[in-house]
Amino acid sequence: MLGRPYVVKVGDTLWGVAAKEMGNPTRWPELHEHNNTKSVTVVTGTKIVDPNLIFVGQKIYIPVAKKFPGVKKNISKPKVSIPSAKPIPNNGKGVASKKVRNIPFKYDLNKL
Repeated sequence: MLGRPYVVKVGDTLWGVAAKEMGNPTRWPELHEHNNTKSVTVVTGTKIVDPNLIFVGQKIYIPVAKKFPGVKKNISKPKVSIPSAKPIPNNGKGVASKKVRNIPFKYDLNKL
């Protein structure tokens, strides 16, 4: 499947197109790979050789989400019970000091 067509505009990058059209900019490699598949290159007549170089007016295709048979579309997250916060018993060892002292630095960053 080709996916949804998209025409590159001024200032577009694969990172930006992936963010805008796929909802996550880090999916740009998926966009790059999809547009270099045989089914897409036969239609467009071009490959994206350099992912840092796409051209204004170039037609690329946004991959659609793959559907797997037997899998529900909206899978609910499992419910996780979070234990309530309970104070830890003292065990007679005393209470931690509320006073915090400065820790001296061993190295001066300006001399490195």
